[in-house]
Amino acid sequence: MAKNSDWLVKMVDAQIFGGMSYKDASDWATTSNDSDIKNNVETVWNDGAYPIEIKNVKNGDYFKRTASARTVYIKGDYCKSNKAYECGKADDINSSSYFKGAKIVYIGFTY
Repeated sequence: MAKNSDWLVKMVDAQIFGGMSYKDASDWATTSNDSDIKNNVETVWNDGAYPIEIKNVKNGDYFKRTASARTVYIKGDYCKSNKAYECGKADDINSSSYFKGAKIVYIGFTY
């Protein structure tokens, strides 16, 4: 249990103070025996964002195209003529993009 708390403290230090690079965090977690740490390094580093197909995102929810992207989109309705979901940028109401249902996007981040 102590190893988990040490890992959490190191990851928080890395995010807030820049005390550890992503490679150092990955190396540290890979040498650990705890499978939860190995599985969650990527999630914690990317502000909690996790991948999901856009067809499984609810209408009106926020998402990013990549885990580290700065642009945030809002999922809209399905467009039958384009056979894709219409989505707009959260900070620009004049912008819209179309994404196929199998497109992997990232949700669960802090906006």
